Amino acid sequence: MTDRKNWPLGVSTCWSAPGKALYRALSQEGIRFIEYSGGSTDFWEEVDFVHNAEQILREIHSYDIEVSSAHLPFCPFEKMDPTSKDADVRCAIVTYQGELLRACAHAGIPIAVLHPSGEPYDAFERGERMKYAADTLRQLARIAEENGIKLAIENLPRTCLCNIHEEMTMLFHEIPSLYACFDMNHSLRQSNPDFIRALGKRIITVHASDYDMIDERHLLPFLGKNNWHEIMKALEDVDYDGIFTFEVSNKSVLTTHNLTLSYNKLMEI
Repeated sequence: MTDRKNWPLGVSTCWSAPGKALYRALSQEGIRFIEYSGGSTDFWEEVDFVHNAEQILREIHSYDIEVSSAHLPFCPFEKMDPTSKDADVRCAIVTYQGELLRACAHAGIPIAVLHPSGEPYDAFERGERMKYAADTLRQLARIAEENGIKLAIENLPRTCLCNIHEEMTMLFHEIPSLYACFDMNHSLRQSNPDFIRALGKRIITVHASDYDMIDERHLLPFLGKNNWHEIMKALEDVDYDGIFTFEVSNKSVLTTHNLTLSYNKLMEI
């Protein structure tokens, strides 16, 4: 069983715009790992990440910060849903995300996180959507493996695919080179500790935040209803040994110091 105190603190850049001000604040607080995150394709295109990835990482490294993972775009849904019923859209997604995967790998980012679906979906269409998801993810996982980067799909809330661990494990059975990013504020139908234990060693990175168990909120841990003692124990039980990455919103974090305080409390409970 692993020891949580060996999990370094990381922070997703989703809570503040990536740039010198954020990197300086994190560095001054002693936070050495980030997930480079952009939910919209606009973000990646504005920085021209495909062509500027190495330059972007050099700037981040200059603040003594490593990029432990990248969160690939998931919106607009009509353009980026890997379960799209339109084969041309799915083909375009493989091309688009494939270019980002190669850029991430070339720049030295070890893990890429991807949403395995959009939403909303009706119950009767989930089987068909799972088939399309598996087809898209299989191609992207192959690109990732060929370029030396690990592709991790995220558990999702509401009517998205992978809102239960059975759907995630089904995809892992279909695609052995696929991994998991476990988000602690997305599970609305199953408990987080049970979900973690079901995914086991497939979990190679996490998104830590809290919520009201009604919908995702991305609150700082201890501001919602998560049972943090049980979550941390479950992660240790499955031998998690990655970065402990906070993915919280600006509404719940006023300073980088709050992140450190929350992290330290989680290490001690």
